[in-house]
Amino acid sequence: MSLLCRAMQSLGKVPPVHLVAMSYSTVADVKERIGKMVKEDKIVVFMKGTPAAPRCGFSNAVVQIFKFHGVDKYNAHDVLEDDDLRGGV
Repeated sequence: MSLLCRAMQSLGKVPPVHLVAMSYSTVADVKERIGKMVKEDKIVVFMKGTPAAPRCGFSNAVVQIFKFHGVDKYNAHDVLEDDDLRGGV
């Protein structure tokens, strides 16, 4: 469930039944999108959360390793905000 959906639900603006993520992407579309993401930068991370706020131990470990080695230029994608992306990776 996206952050926006959770926020709207907490405010009582949207009944929970309407928060079901709907996907219309095909597998080929998702693969193409991931391929473009990977080609855009030298280092690409598909993680739970963001570098500023990792949402699992593995994602946090990756961010800490990058910091330790001085890696500050990388493109991070939050798979928890995009079901198609999460399924594709």
